[in-house]
Amino acid sequence: MQLGFLAPCVLFLATSAHAQTVLFFEDFESGLANWSMNGFWRLQEASEPCTAQRAPFPSGTHCMWYGSPTSWTPCAYDGPDVSPKYLTYNQPIVLPPTNGTLVLSYQNWANVENSWEWDMHGAEVRAFGGTAWTKLPWSFNSNFWRLDTRDLTAWAGQTIELRFSFIPVDTWGNSTIGVFLDDVRITEEPAVTLAFSACAADSTWHQWCPCSNAGGPGRGCASSLSATGAGLAGSGTLRVSADTFSLHMDGMSPAAATLFQVSGFSHETISGIAGDGVSCVTGSFIRLVTRFAPGGVLDFPGGGDAPISVLGGVSPGQTRYYAARYRDAAAYCTSATFNITNTIAVYWRP
Repeated sequence: MQLGFLAPCVLFLATSAHAQTVLFFEDFESGLANWSMNGFWRLQEASEPCTAQRAPFPSGTHCMWYGSPTSWTPCAYDGPDVSPKYLTYNQPIVLPPTNGTLVLSYQNWANVENSWEWDMHGAEVRAFGGTAWTKLPWSFNSNFWRLDTRDLTAWAGQTIELRFSFIPVDTWGNSTIGVFLDDVRITEEPAVTLAFSACAADSTWHQWCPCSNAGGPGRGCASSLSATGAGLAGSGTLRVSADTFSLHMDGMSPAAATLFQVSGFSHETISGIAGDGVSCVTGSFIRLVTRFAPGGVLDFPGGGDAPISVLGGVSPGQTRYYAARYRDAAAYCTSATFNITNTIAVYWRP
């Protein structure tokens, strides 16, 4: 169902709780009148045999499942048809102009062939009536109910279409339970909302950390300095005309760290190992600052520093990605002498 623009809720992404506006919500408790689907997409009840280990659902007694009780392997998604399959919302969704952030969020539980090349699943959007769908960053295995968030601010002021895709690619390794989906929301957040973790060594990205050195939720891969890895988070206003955006880094070594800005995110192909860490960015690279981090902590910009949008040459309407590389010369994991924080994505407004 699509809602009006006045429903309050508690913010789940910002550093402090404040009001948000719910624009769209679907918990699949009222049937599928506004949805169409193909392949193994199906409405699932909590009491059904294939669902028992995934209950309770995030809300109510129903969710969507990509899987089948009668596939080649019961309670799995293996079968002869491996073409992309879609769960599509059949009504246009109106997104308002905003000085804040538009956020798509959904709960998902996944046990699939966890790879950038097979069994890909996630959300896609396009302008209403358009032909080209935009894949948002894929979701990955969690084996528990996980809240995924995606930035829709680039579509502010437009009417969009929404669908969820599952792409098996081949018939190998498809005998696990599949993917469950529940509580799909689109919300408008105030302009201070920032925290879209585009690349972190938690349950989404841990498989890419070298030596299986997964860090903590929303942080980089583990290091000799911290089992939870180094973290990067943002705060402030993302407006080119009134930029108060700042970045906080912790869990690093006290040696010099380099903070950088990159123009692109690779959501289908991992960018590669980054020392003892992992990177998911691509495109134009700009070094914002190299600075010592006393106690492993660095805040930027500081007194006398230019705003980040100025240093990065950012224009309104651009999404940019931020991460920090730090020194870790101890004998740990690979022979590399550095590691990297998580990456965050931010959308710059006028």
